[in-house]
Amino acid sequence: DVFMYCALMKVFRQAITHTLSADDAKGFSSGEASQSKQRSGGPAGFGQYTYQRSHTQQRVDQQGLEGEHARREEASRLLEQALEYIDGMKGEGIVGDVVLYNCLISTCGRAGSLEKAENFFWEMQTLGVQPNSKTYSILIHSCLSEKEGDKALSYFRDAREQQGMINAHLCAQAIQAHGMLKPGRGGEEATEGAAILSQALGLYKELTIEGIQMDGVASASLVSLAGDLGYHEKALEILNEISQVSAVGGNAEAEQGQRVPPEPFAVAADMCAKQRDVAGARAILAQISGSGMENFRPNRELGASLINAFSKAGDLATSFEVLELLLLRRCQPNSYSFSGLLYACACEGLPVLALKLYDLAKRLHAVPQHQSLYGTWCSSVLHAYLKTKREGHLERKQEALSLDAAQVDAISEGLEKWLLPYNGGHPSPFQSDMTQVEIIGGIKQIYREALGKGYRPSVKVLDMMLECMCTNHYLERIHKSAPTPQVTYTLDGPIVSGPIVAEPSKDINDGAGLFDTTAFALFEEASELGVLPPCVSQSDLEIKIDFRQLTPVVAEVCLLVLLRSLKRRWDSSQGQHEFKSLLLLLPVVKDNSNNNSKEAEQQQQEEKELPSGGPPLVDRKVKSLLRYIGMDYTMVDRHDRYKSDCVLCIVRPKTIRGVFSGTNKRAQAADHFNHYDYEHEMFGSDLGRQQSSIRSDYSVDTPPSYEEYE
Repeated sequence: DVFMYCALMKVFRQAITHTLSADDAKGFSSGEASQSKQRSGGPAGFGQYTYQRSHTQQRVDQQGLEGEHARREEASRLLEQALEYIDGMKGEGIVGDVVLYNCLISTCGRAGSLEKAENFFWEMQTLGVQPNSKTYSILIHSCLSEKEGDKALSYFRDAREQQGMINAHLCAQAIQAHGMLKPGRGGEEATEGAAILSQALGLYKELTIEGIQMDGVASASLVSLAGDLGYHEKALEILNEISQVSAVGGNAEAEQGQRVPPEPFAVAADMCAKQRDVAGARAILAQISGSGMENFRPNRELGASLINAFSKAGDLATSFEVLELLLLRRCQPNSYSFSGLLYACACEGLPVLALKLYDLAKRLHAVPQHQSLYGTWCSSVLHAYLKTKREGHLERKQEALSLDAAQVDAISEGLEKWLLPYNGGHPSPFQSDMTQVEIIGGIKQIYREALGKGYRPSVKVLDMMLECMCTNHYLERIHKSAPTPQVTYTLDGPIVSGPIVAEPSKDINDGAGLFDTTAFALFEEASELGVLPPCVSQSDLEIKIDFRQLTPVVAEVCLLVLLRSLKRRWDSSQGQHEFKSLLLLLPVVKDNSNNNSKEAEQQQQEEKELPSGGPPLVDRKVKSLLRYIGMDYTMVDRHDRYKSDCVLCIVRPKTIRGVFSGTNKRAQAADHFNHYDYEHEMFGSDLGRQQSSIRSDYSVDTPPSYEEYE
């Protein structure tokens, strides 16, 4: 009978655990949750532009608070239902044993009812049922869950008074309880950080002297306590003392480091990563790989924390030293270790190395199972490639690589060594002589596999993916890296001096010479997946394209996809199709000078962090594309139809027909003179709007044709 009630309590405990661990963002799509995470920064935040922030995170937080309250009420209801069965058991005259009371205390603690857990603890002793070590561990854990450090230490002292009750696990809980002591108890010095750490360290030493065999969790708790109290250097000193004591044993195996636990090193490495203490991380790496620690076997958490510390500091070479150590010590790296390595490759602009890392991660079954982490991997590989591609078209690189070619080759050869057994002794397909097409093919493979795992990319990730599909001519226009010919207008016609660079075809069906046609397929696929907000609609008079929620490159491809569709209709009708006007809603940067909200301050801070001459906004990109293909546009008043976060731009049907038929003089002049994109002023004032029609006919951004000159 008692066994049946024990099983019943375990069922209720599992139900309570499941209830309290429900997703805070329930009701929101995984795509929204992934996007809100990527807005917070980290390797996934490789966006190149400033965007207007949505209120998704605020809605998630609000629903999270309401959901937490509802889940706690449900957990309390389940607990009351469980206790009704216990009351029935008592009514039948059944007396529980220590196992049943352990289940009861654990169930109460899991539901957040520390008071009921304590009542059952005293009740069992009243009935003559003596608690064991597990009973104290469960009760102290309940105290720690409710941040009751004083109560946890009180129960620990009670257990310590009983012979043979204390073990390493209880010691770890007691050390954790020291970090929850409530300050301000009448000004007692015991509540000060240094005194608390001294008490915990003294307790650890006393128990060690008493013969308690400390495990890795107990020593890691002590290191963690020192770090949480702000004593970073002291934590590293404690780690050194623990490792020396653990390495001193009565046999040769202990002297070679086999008994040294990896948990305190993992905690210290994570602390160094958060504090950006590269020197401390290097000291830990030297300690675990030095003489006398040949048999020390690190765990995954230690490797991931060390790689995280070095990758944040941009130390790619040392990050790969950690990877080499993990593989040599037969510790398989986890997905977080590879995330740090991919992040370092992204910062250095090494796409081939990133692809080779991804291949190794697949072989080791370390590919992430979480969608958000898969997004981080995609962003890192994309950024590694785009950094190289962009800088290859800049006259002056933004920053040089911290590694020379020999170091990169050495790292690549090290990865090749671990990949050989999986490739049947053949070299990896990812080599330094890969062509641009082959690199993009590898990136597409990662993107496809991520989608196959259920990953839904954010608009920013899609933006980077589409930028990979742009042509070299696209980058030359953005960075103006190609020489611009000098044009002199005379009565005999224009005289072009300097080099003339032949532009590719501006056929809309072929991407206008700016994008590979694969970009159109990626855009349409993302639209079907629900990644893109609805941005195209039409009425009897016009086709409306709302660019306000799109990123710059996505906006360009969106416009090209629409124009491509119109061009196909024009071709199929043999030039007889009647077009509607195109109404473009272009975003504007809000004026937050008089706004003191946190959102305005955050947006202003992001704008300050943008590099000088950084990527243009959506407004400029769309207008630039229209000028490039020769489509005149007119700025109009928005009246009361739209909010103040946009400006309106109209392309007339006559202009569309002229471009598709090849009779537009503006497009012909642009083709002939090989002009490049220059900044176009935004028409925000009344005077600007009045002059917009004149500027669209004779703009300083485009050299006039010879007929216009005459």
